[in-house]
Amino acid sequence: MNLDKLAICGSALCAIHCLLSPLLLLFIPFLSTVQLFDEHVFHQLITSLLVPLSALALVVGYWRHKDYMVSLLGGLALAMLVALVIFGHDHLSESGEIIGLLVLTAGLIGIHIRNYSLCRKYQVTKV
Repeated sequence: MNLDKLAICGSALCAIHCLLSPLLLLFIPFLSTVQLFDEHVFHQLITSLLVPLSALALVVGYWRHKDYMVSLLGGLALAMLVALVIFGHDHLSESGEIIGLLVLTAGLIGIHIRNYSLCRKYQVTKV
C-alpha cells in the first residue's frame, strides 16, 4: 500500500475518533474507563505513529516530483500537529483542541492527496 494512502487513512481515523468519541462516551459511559478513549493518550499514540509515516511519505514524494511546496506545507502541518498535541491539552479548551486537530487533519489529508497525485503524474510522464 502507498505511504500517502496509509497517512490519509490514519488521519481519517484521527478525525473520526475526534468526532465520534464524545458521542460514544455519552451513550456508552463505561468506555471512559478504557485508556484508549482518553483523548490525550489517543492523540499522543496516533501522533507518534502518523508523524513519521507522513514525513516519510512526503520525503519520498519530494524525491519523485520535486514539488517543494507540498513538502513545506506538509512539514508545517506536521509541526503544528505535534505542537497542538503536546501543548493544546494544557492551553486550549477541549473544543479548541478538537477543532485544531480536525483542521490540521483535513489539511494533512489534502496535502497527502496532492502528494499522491503528483507522484502518480510523475510516474506516468517518466515512463
